[in-house]
Amino acid sequence: MISTLVLSILLNGSPTKAFNAIQGLRQGDPLSPFLFILAAEGLRWYIKEKAQREQYTGLRLWGNDLPLTYQQFIDDIMMYGQASLKEARGLMEVLTDFTSASGMEINKEKFDIFFFNTTKPSQAFLAGIMGFRIGNFPTKYLGIQLNDQQNRVANWKPLLAKIQGKMQNWTFRSLNMLSRVILLRSMLQSIPISN
Repeated sequence: MISTLVLSILLNGSPTKAFNAIQGLRQGDPLSPFLFILAAEGLRWYIKEKAQREQYTGLRLWGNDLPLTYQQFIDDIMMYGQASLKEARGLMEVLTDFTSASGMEINKEKFDIFFFNTTKPSQAFLAGIMGFRIGNFPTKYLGIQLNDQQNRVANWKPLLAKIQGKMQNWTFRSLNMLSRVILLRSMLQSIPISN
């Protein structure tokens, strides 16, 4: 997309001093998530095309005809599929094509596969084909606790203890009910993104 290695930026209508373009971004660069989202838009269309051709099926939730194929949050993607050889190959084809087209690489240290209702030999076989490690529950994704068990009070105790710990220092006497609700909502919304 860049035809020259010398760039200048228009700042308030005036060009800045010319500088040389350097390939790549550093880790933590604020532009990195935005560029990833642009590249991931292509991934989204590719997954949609594969799903329409039934080369990658995703998961069909009970009572819903639309397959759940992936969820994306900035530079983090969770992909869904059935525990089958066809699905594993389809998923790997999607990932391989995306990495070769975008120039990005998959960080295998941050990539886990989670299975539900699948035998251990099948898990090992599919994980071996894909080349990724098998993740274990309970785990956290974007700061939210994920568990393969039913929702039980015991699963929520750490979160409830965290909320109670934050609320102990608050004085509610001077706040009306609406103010209390707003304060609680803002505090609860910040918990999933903080570890």
